[in-house]
Amino acid sequence: MVIAQAMGLPKSRGPEAAAYLHQFVEDLKAAGVVAQAKDQQRI
Repeated sequence: MVIAQAMGLPKSRGPEAAAYLHQFVEDLKAAGVVAQAKDQQRI
């Protein structure tokens, strides 16, 4: 099963904010937070 998830922000926040959000999500994935939540069926 695939559950599409997304995070976003207004373009007015600028490319630095977009880069920060991207890195934040990548850090969560690398730390195993996403996999752990999936295993606990929270997402």
